Amino acid sequence: MEDKGKIAGDCDKDYFDSLLDRLSPSLDDPQAAAKELRDLTNRQASVRAFFGESAGSLQKLLNPLSPNKAVDNPGLEEDLTAIVLNLSIIDSNKELMEGNPFVISFLVGSLNSKTHRTKSIAAAALSELSILDSNRRLIGEAGAIGPLINVIGEGNIVAAVNAASALYKLFHLTENVKNAIRARATSVILQRIIKRFCVDEMMGLLAKLSGDQDAVEELRDFGAVPLLLKVLGESRPERCQENCVAILDEICSYDPNTVKQIRSDGDACSLLLRLSVSSTATARAQRKATSIVQKIMKAAS
Repeated sequence: MEDKGKIAGDCDKDYFDSLLDRLSPSLDDPQAAAKELRDLTNRQASVRAFFGESAGSLQKLLNPLSPNKAVDNPGLEEDLTAIVLNLSIIDSNKELMEGNPFVISFLVGSLNSKTHRTKSIAAAALSELSILDSNRRLIGEAGAIGPLINVIGEGNIVAAVNAASALYKLFHLTENVKNAIRARATSVILQRIIKRFCVDEMMGLLAKLSGDQDAVEELRDFGAVPLLLKVLGESRPERCQENCVAILDEICSYDPNTVKQIRSDGDACSLLLRLSVSSTATARAQRKATSIVQKIMKAAS
């Protein structure tokens, strides 16, 4: 009865330590303790802070994974993944996890979970950790890029949005972009856009990738220009419109044949001309549209 009272109210340090001890893989049911910690770290900032104040607490948290029990217990894996997400809200915990590569490896492993829910939670946690520049390299080196792209390709909306959020931050590093291209990110993202699946998020990722020549070549080879023009003509948020026309400008800068292709499409030319002077478009979208229009005019002269 006393333990239940602790859960309902504030958790003190002694009770916190007892929960960590109950996570020992030598005990029969670490999941009960994991569920309590999941609830407490969700509700109480003080419990999230305890992890940063207690030496070895993260290792104790992930102890149930030592004999790979989480693989055979999806519920335990989900609870532990959710605890890591709850902890990552605190900046000091982000830094603490940076010093513990096993945490990142655990999250990458959770991206391959049997359940979309656990994958979604893991992607959200990696997104939180990716806020720190130093973590972006560690996460990429831990092999997160491919599994995150796979999550997007599987089509679960919540999981895909969380994965896209993580990838967007990870793409600040050139090596992560290169790894994503090798992992077929361009193709996967285009397929999502074709199906009008999370178009705004997918366009943001594609804009990041389009800064790399290999991705631009793929976009050209995949025949992405008509799709991008179609999306550009749809009613989309300003940022999506901006990313879309920026991608088109990257392709046009690389491939003169794309400029000729757009020049032969009267509707596309009119669309870009209107966007270049639109009072509702962002300044960057106007500049990118103007850039394409200038390329078209130059090609026609």
